Amino acid sequence: MDLPSPLQRVGQDRPAGLLGKVPAPAGNSIRIKFLAATIGTSLVALVIASTALLIYDVREYKRATVDELSTLAHVVGLASGPALKSLDSAGAEKVLQSLLGQPRVMTGVVYDGDGRELARYSATGQQATPQLVIGSDGYAAGDGTIAVAVRAREGAQTLGSVYLQARFEIGSRLSQYFGVLAAVTMGSLIIALLLSVWLRRTLTDPIVTLANAAKRVIHERDFSQRVKKTSDDELGELVESFNSMLAEVGRRSDELHEANKALAHEVSERTAAEAALREVDRRKDEFIAVLSHELRNPLSPIRNAVALLNSREQDPVSAKARDIIDRQSNQLARLIEDLMDASRISQNKMELRLDEVSLTKVAGMAIESTQALLASKKQSFTLDLPREDIMLHADAARISQVLANLLSNASKYTDAGGALELRARAQRGTVAIEVSDNGTGIPPEALGGLFQMFSQVKVHRAQAGGGLGIGLALAKGLVEMHGGRIEAFSEGLGQGSRFVVTLPASRAGEASHPRLAPLTPDMTVHPLRILVADDVPDSVDSLSALLRAYGNTVFVASDGLEALEQAGRHRPDLAVLDIGMPGLDGQEVARRIRAEPWG
Repeated sequence: MDLPSPLQRVGQDRPAGLLGKVPAPAGNSIRIKFLAATIGTSLVALVIASTALLIYDVREYKRATVDELSTLAHVVGLASGPALKSLDSAGAEKVLQSLLGQPRVMTGVVYDGDGRELARYSATGQQATPQLVIGSDGYAAGDGTIAVAVRAREGAQTLGSVYLQARFEIGSRLSQYFGVLAAVTMGSLIIALLLSVWLRRTLTDPIVTLANAAKRVIHERDFSQRVKKTSDDELGELVESFNSMLAEVGRRSDELHEANKALAHEVSERTAAEAALREVDRRKDEFIAVLSHELRNPLSPIRNAVALLNSREQDPVSAKARDIIDRQSNQLARLIEDLMDASRISQNKMELRLDEVSLTKVAGMAIESTQALLASKKQSFTLDLPREDIMLHADAARISQVLANLLSNASKYTDAGGALELRARAQRGTVAIEVSDNGTGIPPEALGGLFQMFSQVKVHRAQAGGGLGIGLALAKGLVEMHGGRIEAFSEGLGQGSRFVVTLPASRAGEASHPRLAPLTPDMTVHPLRILVADDVPDSVDSLSALLRAYGNTVFVASDGLEALEQAGRHRPDLAVLDIGMPGLDGQEVARRIRAEPWG
């Protein structure tokens, strides 16, 4: 039966009709193959059967001819028995005359017991030479002839022999056979052709129609195509299944199209949202960078003022206030530096100054920057380094900053009177530096996000006394820039914590360096001519006052052009230049000064 009216072609207005008979595709179509297979099979079977029958017929014809001649020869022998006994040649000839009724017999000869010719018959008048041994039974086939020889016997006595030669008309028989074979072959081909036409209509045409419909679906993406059902057999079921499949695929295609449209819209929205988030993140990084720089502007005069106060005697109350300002401004300076470094790392603007540095020197720099914090909390500190100093290919300031952050972090989360340790060990081309404490420890669930930016453990916030939560994230970024890794370990709250920094060791190997000793800097001051340039008046005033307090001659400028003019006029020994000045920035001023012969 026919299917209901077809669906409309997607995206077109014309109706899609049922597919009828579609011309077979050019080339080796299934129709040509089917016809060739049908006729070829018939021909092969016919040739095989005809060949077998021909061989069988030739053999049977030959056997029948031999049997016929042998029988006739026996008859002649029996009839010639009296003549052979009496050696009566005339009587033997009369017997041979009876062979005139056998048109195929060409020659007949009767021989006596001694093998001498007694009588002869020849239908053509020719003298035939015997082809067989006279005196024994047998036959022989020649060119178009066949001959037999039999013994004439009476009881157990052999009286003589009879020789007969007849025409073996295999040529005419083969001509008749091939004529019949040609007629049979022609009839078989006609029947095979008619059968192939019937099979094409019932088998190949539906298959070709299905193939063409599938091709149109593939090339035109038109799932409204339908194939007309022409039978109720397996092919009819195949057509129904094909049409059902097209309907289901069309439905799924429409659903997929709608889903793709929705997905494309969602992807567009998400792309826009991601772009907005990236813009927010970029602005956040820029804000942090600008904020850090702006916070440093008022902080520098404060620290300069504290340093200026340190150069003068003060009463105990003023000295205490000065120490508080000094300590807190230093803490604020570290926070601002960490914030700026974190911003540089997030924007890929951090640059390392790699060199062969001593681990002892790096550890000493970190300890020097945190010893005041450890002393204020009366915490004990243990330094355990290898006897032979280890060399690192690293930025000494940045690795020192990492260790200082870890030591400061350990001190903040360890009670007064607690214990801290910094130890290092060389391991197969790497150096493991461990900072441990016996402080509050870290909950297991917090270890995973410990190194994320602005991450803080809730149970630690009160004890930490503030902080931005960027110290560990900064340490992780700096360590990874050196090709190393940092890990945190803790048995839980109240069990202390360990931070392990693993860095590649220098190819230079180990070198002998003096052990870490108290720093004894040379504080001898030689007065210098110094240029101070900054667009922040408080920075210029406080720094110039501090430098003058040590006996230096100071010249000041508020922008880049003025700084360049002052430098050319006074030719200072040292120039302290702010980078972000109006007119010319500090880097350009430095380049131009160095380009001068005296610079």
